[in-house]
Amino acid sequence: MKVVMVFNLVWLILGTIFGWAFIIRYHLNYPWRLNNTGRHIMSWSMIATMFYTLYLVRTIADFDSAPGSAPTVFNLVRFALFTAFTYVIVQRYFKLHGNIIEDRIRALDETSRRNEGADETA
Repeated sequence: MKVVMVFNLVWLILGTIFGWAFIIRYHLNYPWRLNNTGRHIMSWSMIATMFYTLYLVRTIADFDSAPGSAPTVFNLVRFALFTAFTYVIVQRYFKLHGNIIEDRIRALDETSRRNEGADETA
């Protein structure tokens, strides 16, 4: 069961890192406060990341008796949930990365089209 504990710790660390990375990147790249969807995405991300952060701190602070040290069905279910939750958080981060790149390419295309139109009129 020590293997499950190690994987739980790995998922906690990954979920925490990518959760905070997503929050920072989303905050810096999108005006999320201006619409309901943006506020929903940010609030969900904050709650999930705070959950991960709290659980990570709790696990590291008391690793020998941390939740998950006894082999139970609960620990296996938690392992599956952390695996799935971490996958979604990491996926959300990379989806945001793709959206940022697409937005920047679109903005560059619009700028170059405007510049081409200005060149033709001059």
